[in-house]
Amino acid sequence: MASSTFRKRRGLSELSQIDKFGPGAITILDLSGVRYVDPTILNSLIGVRKRLERDQPGSSVCIVAPRTNFVWRVFEVTQLDKIFRIFADV
Repeated sequence: MASSTFRKRRGLSELSQIDKFGPGAITILDLSGVRYVDPTILNSLIGVRKRLERDQPGSSVCIVAPRTNFVWRVFEVTQLDKIFRIFADV
């Protein structure tokens, strides 16, 4: 899913496929190459996390984004770093 920009159509359609994994699955979203994240993407990530918690017990979503990445800062400012596990690398 990483790219120089997070294209809404491509990214959102890929996010909608996440719930096809079974219970207990760990989904890793590599956002290390992403340079911009807007509220639509953040809402989609939150929705995916909520859907997984509800429908796939034990599943989780982890984000990969270097600390120097804009995405990491957005997660800190919005306090999404408190609900997503964020890692600097894979």
